[in-house]
Amino acid sequence: MPAWVDLVLFKLTWVGLVIFQSQALFPVIAVIALKILTWPGIIRALPIVVMTFISGLVMDSLLMVFGVFVFPSAYLPLWLILLWLSFSLTLPRGFYFITRWHPLAQSAIGIVAGCLGYFAGYLMGAVSYGFSIPLTMLLIGVLWAGFVPLMILCEEWMLQKFSIN
Repeated sequence: MPAWVDLVLFKLTWVGLVIFQSQALFPVIAVIALKILTWPGIIRALPIVVMTFISGLVMDSLLMVFGVFVFPSAYLPLWLILLWLSFSLTLPRGFYFITRWHPLAQSAIGIVAGCLGYFAGYLMGAVSYGFSIPLTMLLIGVLWAGFVPLMILCEEWMLQKFSIN
């Protein structure tokens, strides 16, 4: 699957899950299955996908525990878990082009994309904030400024260590 198709599918899952949340679960699961079934190197990329998925869930869980994110339940919603799975499957292929960028540029894209994504989710009612919008955006920006280059660094390390390609 070309990288641009992977990115488009990720954006479709993002839109579906953020706007329709649990109503979009089955179409999104179908897209995720399509991404997995059409990826010949999925087994080799599994460590990267799992690491990104778990790291993202931990990050959002901590933001929820500390009251930055507020959801109706005491747990992360299933739609958000699927969104992290979709993102995790997209990082090694669809976002591959940013691996060639300088870490500061990776941080910048993390800040912009992280803040825009979570703020759009806030505006659409998918998430509420326990703190002011500026403080929440600052926290998200700082986290994503580190998250994106760290995931890319870990991916590069895994590629070398385990000969994943």
